[in-house]
Amino acid sequence: LDFIVDDDPGMPHEMIGDMTRVKQIAINLLTNAVKFTREGNIIFSIGAEPTSMPDRYKLKISVRDTGIGIRKEDIPVLFENFSQLDTRKNRGIEGTGLGLAISKNLVELMNGEIQVASVYGEGSCFSFYVLQQVENKSPSFMLAGRDDLRVAVWFSGTEKAHILSQKIGKMGVSCAVLDGPADLGKYSHVFFDFAKCADFNLEKVQCPDTQFIAVSLRALNEAELPPGIKLVSTPLTCLTIAQLLGSSDASAFSKGLTELDGTSLKVHGVRFLVVDDNDINLVIAENVLTTYGAAVDTASSGAEAIELVQKNDYDIVFMDHMMPEMDGVDATKIIRSRPGEKYQKMPIVALTANVVGDVRDLFLESGMNDFLSKPLEIREIERILREWLPRGKWSMAGSGDDKK
Repeated sequence: LDFIVDDDPGMPHEMIGDMTRVKQIAINLLTNAVKFTREGNIIFSIGAEPTSMPDRYKLKISVRDTGIGIRKEDIPVLFENFSQLDTRKNRGIEGTGLGLAISKNLVELMNGEIQVASVYGEGSCFSFYVLQQVENKSPSFMLAGRDDLRVAVWFSGTEKAHILSQKIGKMGVSCAVLDGPADLGKYSHVFFDFAKCADFNLEKVQCPDTQFIAVSLRALNEAELPPGIKLVSTPLTCLTIAQLLGSSDASAFSKGLTELDGTSLKVHGVRFLVVDDNDINLVIAENVLTTYGAAVDTASSGAEAIELVQKNDYDIVFMDHMMPEMDGVDATKIIRSRPGEKYQKMPIVALTANVVGDVRDLFLESGMNDFLSKPLEIREIERILREWLPRGKWSMAGSGDDKK
């Protein structure tokens, strides 16, 4: 299952709105897409368009999947409370049926609208817009005028290649879609599937001025690649692309995000384990934690987490609370029951959407050290890192050797 982000580089640089609620709606739609899509792809699109009001834009978000789809007769009741459709086909898929009803209410509270289009057996597309006040109308990422950039993409999936090339084109850079490893030397940058590394030998391809960029579904170690290849993990956002192409605007934008969210913390020689039965949650958590400089392993069940903990040493384990078969509480109890200092002292942090008092007590009684609320917030993640990592394993950017 592939996750593709189609973010419009021409979006206004700054908009003012309820980021927490927009994020909640998007996560609800993405979670449903993952639950009901067994193969193919999920495409998350985000853009904005002006309205008749000069300081208001429509922030438009959609989630398109190649899942099981929805019957035409079921669509009218889709946004009602406690409705999970096609129960025979969806047997074994957990959910209260509240997510879409809550999403619809939140969208309407922000003067927006939510819609769905679906073909049963082929997939669905949920889309919504909300009105946002615009603070800065200038495009987020533009690279026009960079005559030194000649970009190509080479992917197995034609849709992924089309979205990436179109996105780079909107940034003002000409981008070609390749069918194979031919004439690579005429490009300054070539994005290609990590799986295609074996399809050509860089030592035989004389392209000293070409930057090859391998795109992987999972965060990997560049040591696993032939020399001369840079590695990035999906999803490829406009910010990541602009940074790879050497945009000064991207550096300034990234610095602005750092100042806004406090993401100036860096970790050193650290390895984390993230445990969650939701693939989207794993991808999000993995990408966030790797930005701090950590190596990140993932597990999709409590049993898999126990196996990885036995094989590896982790500085922190981030453990989902609610999982089928074996939940995070039971997995933590088993880990803590193992003999040895490693199993007793390793920090285990719960990941949960339920943070009421009784549940907090349950976490602590099971042997967990702390908890993080979903959706993940940068400030809370950094609080966890500062509190549970040894002082020598983290520092603040610009602090030199002065660990804070």
